[in-house]
Amino acid sequence: MKFQYVFKFLSIFAISIGLLLALSSIEYKVQERNQYRAQAKSSIADGWSGSQVVASPILRLSLSRTYEQEVFDENLKLYVTKQRVSNWTEWHIPDRLNIRSEVSMQERYLGIYTIPVYETKLQIEGEFTQTLTIKDNASITKAELITSFSDMRGISSIPAIEWNKASVDFRPAEQPNLLGNYISADLTDANPLAPAKFTMTTKLRGLDAIHFVPTAKEVTASIQSSWPHPYFEGRYLPVKREISDSGFLAVWELSEFATSIQNTIAACQKDVDGCAYTLRSNTFGVGMHNPVDVYQKTDRSLKYGFLFIFLTFTVFFLFETIKRIPIHPIQYALVGCALAIFYLLLISLSEHISFTKSYLIAAVACVGLIGFYLSYVLNNKLQALAMSAGMGLLYTALFMILRSEDSALLMGAALTFISLGTLMIVTRNIDWYQLHKQPVKETPPADSTEKLVT
Repeated sequence: MKFQYVFKFLSIFAISIGLLLALSSIEYKVQERNQYRAQAKSSIADGWSGSQVVASPILRLSLSRTYEQEVFDENLKLYVTKQRVSNWTEWHIPDRLNIRSEVSMQERYLGIYTIPVYETKLQIEGEFTQTLTIKDNASITKAELITSFSDMRGISSIPAIEWNKASVDFRPAEQPNLLGNYISADLTDANPLAPAKFTMTTKLRGLDAIHFVPTAKEVTASIQSSWPHPYFEGRYLPVKREISDSGFLAVWELSEFATSIQNTIAACQKDVDGCAYTLRSNTFGVGMHNPVDVYQKTDRSLKYGFLFIFLTFTVFFLFETIKRIPIHPIQYALVGCALAIFYLLLISLSEHISFTKSYLIAAVACVGLIGFYLSYVLNNKLQALAMSAGMGLLYTALFMILRSEDSALLMGAALTFISLGTLMIVTRNIDWYQLHKQPVKETPPADSTEKLVT
């Protein structure tokens, strides 16, 4: 009898290892499907636009100064006066900037994958409150108001700008700058050194996120959208935010003391090639990502897969020990396979219908199949129903864990602790050393009848 228990333990251990490998294979399949979705997302971004980073308008002045310098002439062997020309560029940021972005969400499809994209109505108002000064009495050769976008393909309408209520045309840049791409408005003939107000409007398309560089001494920004799951990203969080099922509104208020924008622009002037990295590290904005998508949820549920299998096998063993009902290792294996197939059903269904419906269908199917099978294995429908109810509670608890983003770890730890505590309480009176000495009673088939010998 002792050898029988050793064989049973070894068999269950081998089956558990096999099921663990099966769960690992399903986890790999989930990751593979997630990669397919990422490829679909990348393909849509190629035809639509990627995430956007906007560097708001900056005044760039191309300056020139002619001066006289005495140089030694080797031929004449004396000092002569020659005229020199010095050219340089200065960047000036607005004193105040107000950004308003109204984001509307859309959906794009590629195969079975649905990818959320957005289009925003962007309005930027700025002001230079003081007259700008130029050192060394230099002359302005060119003055431009430049606005940079990380992905120019997202500009869906021609940007319009008014400089002191006069319309100025934007044009594409002659060379990459700032974030890599920019548009500019020529202000050479518009008295660019004088105090001025400007307003810029455009429509911008993007994917996943929209960020802004706070290119002003004082920045106020507001982003409004119908997307109910915003992620506030970047170095600066909003001072005000309202989030509901119908969307969100976020407001930022920043000053140059918080953003150090003067130092950032100075670094860009010295290293134009590294400017994009410098600006991207000093942004604020919002991400419109799925909070927890079906692949993440399925992957999280797989973390509890082996716990489910362990608890089920433990209950089986307790039935054998307490109720003296023999359960063959093959029956362990079949029930374990039914538990593992739940996750494959879940991921395959959730690619076509909502995750909640997918979870409900997969859980009911697996619990129903196992309950039907156990009614014959245990030869007791009431006990099989009790085990099915327990498994249903486990799946319900797992679903609550998956729905919770902030308390998932706490709820998972509580579920594990409660399961372990229940197991310890139920088995507290079992004398494990005496198990191999007690014979296991064979249970007759359900339809058999006992013959009375007279």
